Amino acid sequence: MISVSVLMSVYNTERVILEEAINSIKNQTITEWELVIIDDHSTMTETIECLENIKNEKIFVYRNETNQGLTKSLNIGLKYCNGKFIARMDADDISMPDRLEKQMKYMEEHSFDVIGSHYGMIPQRKFKHFVTESIDKQRIRMVFGNSGIIHSSAMWKRKVFEEKNIYYNEDYTKSQDYGLWCECLDKNLAIGICDEQLVLWRESENQITKIYSDEQHKCKDRIRMEYLKRNFNVSDIDLDFWELNIDDVLADRKNVNIKKCENMLMVFVKNNAGYSELIKKEIYRFWFMQAILRLKHYGKADMIFSNLFWKTILPGNLMYIYKGLRSELVIEE
Repeated sequence: MISVSVLMSVYNTERVILEEAINSIKNQTITEWELVIIDDHSTMTETIECLENIKNEKIFVYRNETNQGLTKSLNIGLKYCNGKFIARMDADDISMPDRLEKQMKYMEEHSFDVIGSHYGMIPQRKFKHFVTESIDKQRIRMVFGNSGIIHSSAMWKRKVFEEKNIYYNEDYTKSQDYGLWCECLDKNLAIGICDEQLVLWRESENQITKIYSDEQHKCKDRIRMEYLKRNFNVSDIDLDFWELNIDDVLADRKNVNIKKCENMLMVFVKNNAGYSELIKKEIYRFWFMQAILRLKHYGKADMIFSNLFWKTILPGNLMYIYKGLRSELVIEE
């Protein structure tokens, strides 16, 4: 019986890196797994040879006749997966030996439909991933571009995804994971995070987010705007401003129209009364973190001297932020 199908798409990955990724699955503490690899028509000899030389009855390699891109390749791979659970794995990342075992146990104990985990970086750094197990909080955080789950740490129930007709949206050539988590939230799936570092995420110059950073950003903004329109009351004019000004990298912008951003956020609260109190708390939290990041990295205190920041640090709001910082903030060690 196959408990977990591990889904991997490969395109021109260096042999040593690809072998590390594959070996990290072969060395899992459970044995009831299969590894489904989609070779997206690689042209590098070392990638092709590495995949052709795999001799393992639990590893299945399928080669696209033409290059299809990551999103389509993942959907192709899903059709070959037979496990009760599906775990994602990028071709340049590493799973800890007990990743599959611990994630399966965590899902069954907590009745989640999809989970991620904390992660480390290659070169070695450790992070506690920024996510919440409150579906309403996460639904609001996606408005600002919070990605929810690191793709290579994801595991989900195959049957639930099939019943809900959830697949990667092939209109999204980049940020397909962000689109997937938005759809999971749309369909009220239970999302969680396993409170352990179970994946190492490789940071390199060849990383897709670096090579295609502009395209990635545009695609993510498109997904975010579609998500906003589906789930919240926002006018088209306001959407244009949101797309260009209010997101998870607000602090990085050279020039920020503080007053207009404040006004827009308060209009957002007013127009979404069903979420009003939680939206306000999440906006205070968002503004506080962006203001601190802007001061820390750029020495700019303009967000700290705004009216919204002083509302943010009122005792009730500050306690909400503090509790979040303890349990949900990205922490680098």
